[in-house]
Amino acid sequence: MLRFYCLLLTFGLLFTFQQASAQKKKLANSPSVRKKSEIKTERFFIEAEKFFLQEDYIKALEYFTKAQQHNKKSPAIFYKIAHCNYKLKNYEVTLKNIKKAVKYSPKETYYYQLWAQTCLALQEKEQAVAVYQQLIENTAKPKYEYLDLADICERIIEEGVNKHRELQDPKELKKVEEKVKAYTYLAVDAYKKFEYIDGDNIDLALQQQKLLLLVRDVKEALRVGDKFLKKNPANTSMILSQAKILYDRQKVKPAIGLLEQKHRDYPKNKEITLTLVEFYNANQQEVKAHKLLYQLFDNTTISLDEKVNIISFYLQRPSYKDFEKIAYDLGDKLQKLHPTKTRPYILIGDINSIYDQAEGAKIAYSKAVEIDPTLVEVWKRVIAFHENLQESDSVIYYCSKALEHNPENFEIWFKKGSVEAEKSDFKNAIISFNKGVENSQDETRLLSIAYPQLAYFYSETKEFDKSFEMYDKALVLTPNNPLLLNNYAYVLATNEGNLSKAESMSKKSLRMEPYNPLFLDTFGWILYLKKDYTGAVEQFKKAVNISDNSVIIEHYGDVLFRLNKVDEAVEQWKIAQQKGGASEFIDKKIQDKKIYE
Repeated sequence: MLRFYCLLLTFGLLFTFQQASAQKKKLANSPSVRKKSEIKTERFFIEAEKFFLQEDYIKALEYFTKAQQHNKKSPAIFYKIAHCNYKLKNYEVTLKNIKKAVKYSPKETYYYQLWAQTCLALQEKEQAVAVYQQLIENTAKPKYEYLDLADICERIIEEGVNKHRELQDPKELKKVEEKVKAYTYLAVDAYKKFEYIDGDNIDLALQQQKLLLLVRDVKEALRVGDKFLKKNPANTSMILSQAKILYDRQKVKPAIGLLEQKHRDYPKNKEITLTLVEFYNANQQEVKAHKLLYQLFDNTTISLDEKVNIISFYLQRPSYKDFEKIAYDLGDKLQKLHPTKTRPYILIGDINSIYDQAEGAKIAYSKAVEIDPTLVEVWKRVIAFHENLQESDSVIYYCSKALEHNPENFEIWFKKGSVEAEKSDFKNAIISFNKGVENSQDETRLLSIAYPQLAYFYSETKEFDKSFEMYDKALVLTPNNPLLLNNYAYVLATNEGNLSKAESMSKKSLRMEPYNPLFLDTFGWILYLKKDYTGAVEQFKKAVNISDNSVIIEHYGDVLFRLNKVDEAVEQWKIAQQKGGASEFIDKKIQDKKIYE
């Protein structure tokens, strides 16, 4: 009886549960419950979108997930959850959700695009291609999707080409080649389908040729070009591409034939003409090449600058045979056509320079700056010619003329100052260098060169305070310049400066270059001035062992004299005298066996 009761109780509970479940399902499907669920879904979705726009993807993901709890088959919510995870770089989770979005809505383009982007982020390029193929299949009117597909294919191709360079195993090489070939034709096909929809596109046609040549399908590459030229017979880029493909494959006659035909059709096309000139010249047809160039310069649609650039281009091509006469002829022709323009004269100057006609170059450049005296670069060429001829007065003259019209040009100021210094005109050299410094715009590199020069110039004019000031400025810019330290130390020591400071700088320079004879001489002379003759003689011994400089040898004799080694001192003075370049007292020292300073 008890057992029966228990069975009845169990059956009753089961019946009650079934009734409750049925009631719950009924309520869930009722309009009022569905409306509440939709309201909650919409509220969470809107809240999530707000956070997504604020780029708070974690918070957005939380609310999109809440929205999904009320609508478990919404493709839009799956997409949004996927997008949040993509932004958070949770790519595996992104894939899981975007696939569900596509499952419930297989025709939404941007679902596939996110799927493909995620594959690319995971370096699964081939899978991305498969996704785009699926997208194209499910899209009513695909268009730009073809370009995206081609782009991904090209990434795979590039990756394959790079890998191919590293491989040695023939089997592996073949696999990579087959893969590159397959994706090449897939990319080319995608480009063709886009063009079928959008019309001919030169950039895409050239890209197809590039890909086809990569897999050595020359025939198809030329077919692409021919097809394009049938509809666009005057397109220069494709004409030149076709000609180059033929020429590079040793099909010289067809390449030249194509260009000759197009030149007859479009005689004023500069690019076609110049390419034909190149081909003629490379194939021993110089007469034809020269004739075309002369014709080109009769073309009034080509500007003066373009014509100058053409000649300049060929001047830089040493392989162009017999160009000298043509260059002079065409340069003279341009000068006569444009007598008041500077460019023909500059060109003639360049032609003369290249063919080592210095006088002709100088005359042409001078004429150019006469027409336009603001042409700094041309002034520099004029100055350089006189400098090469060692005509220092002319260099200074032309520097001055250039600076009348270009007073802010520091390079010309420095050039003028340098030549003035070579002529021992240190007062004017100082003026020129200070002008150069004023116009150098505080550029460290220039000042680090100018200050030491000014320091030297001031020392030669006996303005030692200014010399020391320039050395100090230079050391601020380059504190570890050994030559600068040595020179400063020497000037400081020999002109009643601070011997302690000079010694410190000299030691620093020697630490950097311990076997530099000039540095050893400087340090030895500082010790000499400090009357440390024993220390000084050691430095001079090292110096004369590695240098035959007469000044160093004379200094060695001086310190030997101070050590009462008169005969040895005279011997060193005689050696210095024979070498030349010693001090003005050298003869008197030897004659009197006595030191003079």
